[in-house]
Parts: sequence; structure tokens; C-alpha cells
Amino acid sequence: MEFKSIYVHALRDNNPALLRDLVRNGQLEAHLQAKSAEAHELLNQLLASEPKGPDGLPKDQQAQRLAEERVLAEMLEFPEETPSEENQEPTDDPSWEQAGALIPLREIQIAKRKLERSEKRLASLSRLALDPSVPPEKRRLLRALARQQRAAVQLSKKALRYRIRQAQGP
Repeated sequence: MEFKSIYVHALRDNNPALLRDLVRNGQLEAHLQAKSAEAHELLNQLLASEPKGPDGLPKDQQAQRLAEERVLAEMLEFPEETPSEENQEPTDDPSWEQAGALIPLREIQIAKRKLERSEKRLASLSRLALDPSVPPEKRRLLRALARQQRAAVQLSKKALRYRIRQAQGP
């Protein structure tokens, strides 16, 4: 599985600050090697129970493709460029009534940020799926991932609209 080029494209689209830092510090190649090794290790774990042919590859190509999809989906997750607000505590000390009113709002804000990240991931996957420099078999995998991500984004939007309606009350 050619992972490095896909990873660099996704990194450029999802976390350009990290990419700049890696290039500036001369650590890009080492980072790519580590991530590629991690991806191949995960792929090997996922395919460990599959029967192998004489070439060492799984006999079931569908299992190979599904495992590669899972690896890409997992490995193309990037940390946020700023510290996560999900884990930060509020700076003021509201009363219990105020805190109760803030909780749904805070959950909605977190859900919106997650949805935005999912939409960015979808855009990145869609761009990669159309990139002629990516091998055709990888583009097929990326298109499948993009379809899954699109479905997840649609469900997230529905859930967010429901949460907003619930928070607004009757």
C-alpha cells in the first residue's frame, strides 16, 4: 500500500501548520517513515487472519481493499491545529442553573467543530480521489472512503439539527 503520498496530501489539506513545521525542522521524512510503518503495521494486523497466496498477499482481494480503507480512515485523522476546546474548563464559575443552560450549548459547539472537521476530511478525500498522481486502485479506495465520510457527515448534520431543536425547547 502506497501510503506516504496520500498522507502528505491529506496532511497538507487538514493540518498545513504541522506540515510546515515538519518541513521547517527537517523532520518530514522521519515523520512519513513512522506513519507509513504504523499504517503497514495496522494493515498487517487487520490481515493477519486472512489466508495468503504464494506472493504473501491475501487471497481475498476484497479483504485487502477493506483493510486498506480502514487503515486510511484511521491514519488520516489529524490533531487540531489549536488545543482542543473540548477538554478545556470554563474560565468563570456559573451557578448550577447557568451551567445547566450552558451544557447543551457547549455540546452543540463541540458537535459543530466535529462536523467541520468531518467536512474538511470529506473534501480532502474527494480531492485525493480525483488526483491523477494517486494510483487508480488507491483512488477507488479513496472514493469509497469519501462515500462513507459523506454518509457520516449527513448523519452528523441531522443529529446536530436535532440537538439544536432540543436545546431551543418547545
